[in-house]
Amino acid sequence: MGGCCSGSSKDPDTNVESAEIDAESKNNMQRKNQSPQKASESKDASINRITLYVIQAKNLPGYDIGGTSDPYCVVTFDVSESARYRTSTARRELNPVWNAMFVQEDRGLFSRNRQITIDVYDHDSLSADDFIGTARIDTNQQPSMHYATPIQYVSLLDKKGNAVMDDNGRASAIQIKLKYTLDTHEMNIRQYTHIMEATVKKVRPVHALQSNSYVTLEFGAQNYETKRLEPPHDDDNELIWDEVAYVFAHHELHQNFQLKVSVLSDELDNARDHIGTGYIAAADIFEQCSDESASSPYTTQIALREVPVSLDKGLVDFDDDEKSSAAAFGDLEIEFRLRAKKVVDKEFYSALVRTFDRDDDGTIDRNEVMQMFAQLEIPEDSDAFFQRFDENKDGEWDETEVVRMLQDTDFQSSELAPQLMSIYLRGGDLGTARGHLMSGFTGESAPTSKIPKVMDRRTGLLVQEHIPGYVWFAFKLLYGQGLGRTAVSSKATQTILSQMSSKRGRAMDDPSSKSQISEFVKQHNLDTKILYKKPEQFETFNDFFARPIQVDDCRPLDSPEDETVVVSAADCRFMCWESILDSTKFWVKGEQFTVENLCGSNSAIEIEKYMGGSFCIFRLAPQDYHRWHWPIGGTVKRIEHIDGALYSVNPIVVKGNISVYTENKRAVIEIENEACGGCLMFVIAATLVGSYKLFRTQGDAPSRKAAIELQEGDQIKRGDLSGEFRFGGSTILCLFESKKVNFDDDIVRNVNANVETLLRARTRIGKIQ
Repeated sequence: MGGCCSGSSKDPDTNVESAEIDAESKNNMQRKNQSPQKASESKDASINRITLYVIQAKNLPGYDIGGTSDPYCVVTFDVSESARYRTSTARRELNPVWNAMFVQEDRGLFSRNRQITIDVYDHDSLSADDFIGTARIDTNQQPSMHYATPIQYVSLLDKKGNAVMDDNGRASAIQIKLKYTLDTHEMNIRQYTHIMEATVKKVRPVHALQSNSYVTLEFGAQNYETKRLEPPHDDDNELIWDEVAYVFAHHELHQNFQLKVSVLSDELDNARDHIGTGYIAAADIFEQCSDESASSPYTTQIALREVPVSLDKGLVDFDDDEKSSAAAFGDLEIEFRLRAKKVVDKEFYSALVRTFDRDDDGTIDRNEVMQMFAQLEIPEDSDAFFQRFDENKDGEWDETEVVRMLQDTDFQSSELAPQLMSIYLRGGDLGTARGHLMSGFTGESAPTSKIPKVMDRRTGLLVQEHIPGYVWFAFKLLYGQGLGRTAVSSKATQTILSQMSSKRGRAMDDPSSKSQISEFVKQHNLDTKILYKKPEQFETFNDFFARPIQVDDCRPLDSPEDETVVVSAADCRFMCWESILDSTKFWVKGEQFTVENLCGSNSAIEIEKYMGGSFCIFRLAPQDYHRWHWPIGGTVKRIEHIDGALYSVNPIVVKGNISVYTENKRAVIEIENEACGGCLMFVIAATLVGSYKLFRTQGDAPSRKAAIELQEGDQIKRGDLSGEFRFGGSTILCLFESKKVNFDDDIVRNVNANVETLLRARTRIGKIQ
């Protein structure tokens, strides 16, 4: 949803330490010196970002016969009526977990957005959805710094403004967190004079804590948090973390900064709870840590005060009245060390070379960076990361390039930075580097920052796609680690993918795999009422994965009497273009995406008639109904099977440098239709989806009889069953002759905005002209 800022290169002869001012610090200094009117104008000129995390809800009332609900949330930023988003639907849950993230950014967003509304509904497939309650969150219209609010529960209210209660009289609430980013375009370079090593030791609260607690550390836009600890069970009432964060600090520009620490609970309630918050001046840390060799730590106790959750607005510090009126929360022990930039510049690169230079040539090359990311388990694209900082494009990182990398905020907020700093400053092996590190929450992790935008056609709301762990494992192993086209396309890698798919496929055909069905249903909130039989009646996971549904009732055919209406082949995320050439401009990347390569070098298809034709993509996610249907009727002229690789078909990969569609294992089906001429249907296998089956139609009794296998020469009917994928997620492509199909306007608008449209099988997508 939100994009990353790109780095900028500097003149190597420039004295960046004294001559340049990082954007974050410069803006804060300017705001301090500006008049209120000019400060407001400055903010309005900035690209502000508000990130809302909708985590979970508790104690929802039951609206269904069985006493449960199928809840989902509609999120609205009041800056615009179009700024509306939707979570997934949790099936039969009164305490649903969504873990959804929504990002809104715009010029002057803070001053124009006053409130975020979260409406919770119970989904009802037979009637209008029931309204459960609403939560209203007043946003900060004048934040003075980057900050994130505590994770907190906000009460749900009914239409009369009364608290919503569950069937046992408990208050319903939704758990959220907000993050404010002052200017997304000014955060490329953060200058620093010191690495501040801040170790959160322990806290002894005045009153016993009742739930899991953690510590957050905030310094400007740099934010970190510890792991969660259970309440202490001894009389000491002491929580010990001993976790470290590495902060990039400037002894002049950050002289007036306050480092803020807070002790928070996992169960915070916006209406009644308090957090423990305290501050220490950056100037005090610089003064006390005079030994810049980092050998002499400065240990101090920060007095924490109780602050209501609702009033935590990223305050710079307590004023005198607040200090006197706020109750004592306890003391937090924290240890600081400083390492001067001039020392880091001399030593950091050498530490990297000692640790990661496998060929002993004194440099860090592309393959060594790839191995670095793999060993440290960094879920980012190592190839893109390497290219960004290889300024002279010689395939190696030299010392100057690494020194510049240290100043880049994307590096500083990445998962890589603290691990490399720990290896440099603390030593130790790679396996223990992560154990004592605080985690950052300034940047998004890979599974969240790369979530595709999908518009639900039925509701007109943006939804967030869930990508399960086993698929992310494949991305991480192959694509997320950025092995690049050469490595990912290698014979060894393709063998790994094939073995992964075959092994996983065999496992999913084993009767013991049946035990995974219930967890899969729960993880993806699947509606099992539309199945021909109960989930526990399927013999294997693969049988369930390719499950038939009561398609005539649940996926009725659009315009059954009009054969010129083209329908969706599947429950899918859909994209389409008037010409296949247009798809390569914005969506499908890869070096070899052409009609010739889609069909394969040995194809007997007359490909000239499809050149420049209308093209569409039906992308299935793992949670979807994994059977597909004929988008048009006609005669099957030709079926061709092409062996190939098994790359993922997720947009994260399709938009990369791998020629997914032209290199994956696939089937090509040519259909003759009187109205539109010819149509090519491509069935694309994918990572962990090595097998597919092609059908002419469903058997007369789907719950008992198998579907009918497809043969060349078969007459097919629009909307009939066309095939099924086994375990995983994959894609159907359709290529029509040029100027034969007009796609529906609402879908085209989404495509022009680079947004997929969430469709159900057998619904209309266009019309033959």
